[in-house]
Amino acid sequence: MFKFTIRELLLLTLVVALAIGWWLDHRGYDAQTASLRFEAGMYRYLTKFMESEGYRLIWENDHNMLTILRPGESLSGEE
Repeated sequence: MFKFTIRELLLLTLVVALAIGWWLDHRGYDAQTASLRFEAGMYRYLTKFMESEGYRLIWENDHNMLTILRPGESLSGEE
């Protein structure tokens, strides 16, 4: 029969644990990516719609802040 030392069993346990951990971590990426693509599509659609209605959208701080101006409205200090 096979004889395994404690050292070999611990090494096998470590390899299996790392493989399972990697799999659990990466299995959610497909769902997360699909969700982010859907949200990006919705933002693009809403942006195009609002601009077609005459609103002006100004993204600031690397797209972390959005200013929406009504038709004919301008920012203070802007002509």
